[in-house]
Amino acid sequence: AVCAAAAAEGVPVTALVRDTAAARAVLPSSVALVRGDVTRFASLAAALDAAGDFNAVVWAAGSNSLAGFSRGVREGGPAGLVRALAAAANPLTARGVELGGVENLLAILQRRKEGGPLKSLVLVSSIGADDPLAQAAFPGLVLLWKKRAEEAVQRSGLPHTIVRPGGLKNDKKTGDTSASSSIASPGSADLVMTGPDGIGVGGGRRRPGSIRRAQVADVCLAALVTPEAAGKVVEVVADGKGGGARAPWADLFAGTEQ
Repeated sequence: AVCAAAAAEGVPVTALVRDTAAARAVLPSSVALVRGDVTRFASLAAALDAAGDFNAVVWAAGSNSLAGFSRGVREGGPAGLVRALAAAANPLTARGVELGGVENLLAILQRRKEGGPLKSLVLVSSIGADDPLAQAAFPGLVLLWKKRAEEAVQRSGLPHTIVRPGGLKNDKKTGDTSASSSIASPGSADLVMTGPDGIGVGGGRRRPGSIRRAQVADVCLAALVTPEAAGKVVEVVADGKGGGARAPWADLFAGTEQ
């Protein structure tokens, strides 16, 4: 979704992918592809070298995927599903992507000397990353590792924004106009954005909700070009109503308490 939104704006973008053939089938033709494994330092370093010059990164890698379960069933039947479930529940598997991958990225970015300075790194995390109960309950301790990755980014000294979306929803195929039409234009009419730990259960927080993937992509790209997003952790959901006035991105980011 990030690649599609950037390509629609005419922004040159390179996607780090695991399978170039599968990626080419779903990504815009203008998106360049580099193949790499975020859990292997040498592989990721080679992929970023192959990407050439870049001045911004949106990191949306995740260790849990429903597609993984589907592949497990399709390729291995019940035994494949068991293996997929076991892998998803294994905290070491989750750690390798959620924390280890980010640590690999940060080390590469900090030693990178060519291509000019990094202007912004946007890390996609998750609502619940601050909640110890949610951390303990989530399979594979994914939220715990996401929180540790956030802290690694914050310690790095690199310019960054951390985006914590609610439950991800797939986008409608047609007739869906609630997302912003441009990263320079106001955000989605039904977007709700708070500071860290502003959305959750109890404690005066706004109740959790969901958000479409395209809306998350819009938030990520807006964070790259909105000064008010710099250094912030933001939580974001959609209230599902739409139809209201669109708040400028600067106001949305500026209105979050840190």
